[in-house]
Amino acid sequence: MEIFISLHGEYEERQNMAQIIAIMNDKGGVAKTTTTANLATALWLLGKKVLVVDTDQQCNLTQMMDKTSTLPAEDGMPMTMWEWLHDIQRVPVYERYPGLDYIPSSREMANASEYLFQQNRREYFLSKRLNLIRNEYDFILIDCIPGGKNLMNTNVLTASDAVIIPTEASFFSVQGTPNLMNFINEIRNDFEKELPVMGYLLIKYDKNTILGKQIKQFYQTPSDTLGGPLFPIQVRRCQRCNESPGSEQTLFEYAPDSTAADDYMMLAEFMIGRHPRPKKWTPATWGKKALDAFVAFQTLRDAQMEEMKKKGRSV
Repeated sequence: MEIFISLHGEYEERQNMAQIIAIMNDKGGVAKTTTTANLATALWLLGKKVLVVDTDQQCNLTQMMDKTSTLPAEDGMPMTMWEWLHDIQRVPVYERYPGLDYIPSSREMANASEYLFQQNRREYFLSKRLNLIRNEYDFILIDCIPGGKNLMNTNVLTASDAVIIPTEASFFSVQGTPNLMNFINEIRNDFEKELPVMGYLLIKYDKNTILGKQIKQFYQTPSDTLGGPLFPIQVRRCQRCNESPGSEQTLFEYAPDSTAADDYMMLAEFMIGRHPRPKKWTPATWGKKALDAFVAFQTLRDAQMEEMKKKGRSV
């Protein structure tokens, strides 16, 4: 836990600069996007200014934040991470709620590693861009491409201060841990970065199963292979996690009283050192704040789309 506490202290010392955190796992389907969106919203609900960045060509985080965000801009060109890689002046930051912004991805990001390979200082493209806006946020969370080692993920790690590793409570997730840590260690050595693992986050956790207990014990046992601690919070198995993206909502708008919403809130509270939780800070309280913001977001977006239709632009 010392790694996290030292990071927390560093964050307090540099309050005008965002802490950039990669949400990464070598394996797909381990709730990287779910964790990015819900952790970001929890931090925002706690008063932090947050940016989420989608680097995955599947665009799941983009769809969750706003499925219309990749519509053509006024000049006919879409504004996504792909365009930002090509033109540093085209900063594709969108507002979901005041204080919670996002950078969308696109299908073209499937070609990101190939494009970056042809560039000078190709490992620092994302760092250079995020540094332009870093002082506007408290946290920047990056949803990474599954599959571990590639040039886009290298960019993410060189830009990041720390890594959070979501992992399912399953043996398949455990088996992928050494490959991911080898990649992180390569970045540490090649680019002379500390890049600590802030923590492993157990997802779909069930404390009543033998498997759940075994997996938790594995991550709690100190090991050079792991290279970081297990978060003291586990995200319990919750069907609402699968349902909420269909409504473009996180758990905090869709099911604020769900177990997983409570777990992600506890994780955010842990990260900013908020303990104990104030008695008035309840699912009803954070749910109202999140849902009110979501309704305002939808109302504004609908008005913008109606205006686009009047101008003869397709939506």
